[in-house]
Amino acid sequence: MDGDAFPAPEPDILAASFLVQVFAANSSKAAEWLWAGIEGEPQGGIERLGRLTYDAEELLRLPAAGLPRISDWLEASVKGDPSRCAVLDGPLRDSKLPLNLANTAFTVRKTLLEQAANGEERADHLNSLSVDLARIGSLDEALEAILEAVDIIRGLAKSRPEVVRTNLAVTLNNLSNPFNALGTRADA
Repeated sequence: MDGDAFPAPEPDILAASFLVQVFAANSSKAAEWLWAGIEGEPQGGIERLGRLTYDAEELLRLPAAGLPRISDWLEASVKGDPSRCAVLDGPLRDSKLPLNLANTAFTVRKTLLEQAANGEERADHLNSLSVDLARIGSLDEALEAILEAVDIIRGLAKSRPEVVRTNLAVTLNNLSNPFNALGTRADA
């Protein structure tokens, strides 16, 4: 113990086991405690949480032991809260995001999509949502989301080509991913 702080347990697998045990014993507070631990440094928090989640869920198989999943607590901490979702928007766009956090990324994106203020924001969230849907295996829905994003951006490009040109290129690139995954390489 260092003053009023408890040093982070190491290695990660020990920390993961400890975290799940403590949170399971205090499940009514777990989501809020988890949020408090990542809100000040969301990028680093998501990176650490990704490692802990992987260790707890894949290596230790704690959900199989009847214990809740860390990712479920994270999802509960942001569900329906656009301000929290906005904080995690950037960190959850990481292409190396652990699969265990894909459902949280999906929840964040759906919440932000519902709050989109304009077509450009909507297209951006649909673009990211398509990636999240593909990660969780919902390829048809991923294709539907990215097609809607392409339609929105094409419409915006007519009136503001200088603003959306880059977004259109990224979105068209992401459009190829679900086609490729569905085996329609010609469409990709």
